Amino acid sequence: MKRRSPKLETAKAFLRHTLAHPTPATAVIVCADWEGIGERTLIRAARSLGVRSLRSGGREWGAHWVWELPPPEGSQTASESA
Repeated sequence: MKRRSPKLETAKAFLRHTLAHPTPATAVIVCADWEGIGERTLIRAARSLGVRSLRSGGREWGAHWVWELPPPEGSQTASESA
């Protein structure tokens, strides 16, 4: 039987709350650090939840990476409904 990691579960809950809207990746990492969540644990939790990393701003100066949760199963995204 596989044991659940309390740190990983805490990180998943943090991401579900923090990524209610797409959020810059650097902000997520800094806030997680403030909450005592290590970066490796945060990355494991993000992979587990299927968090998507998108570049915002193209190749322009000031562009950044944004993290977002995948859409709930059975729901359409804006690009799918067009």
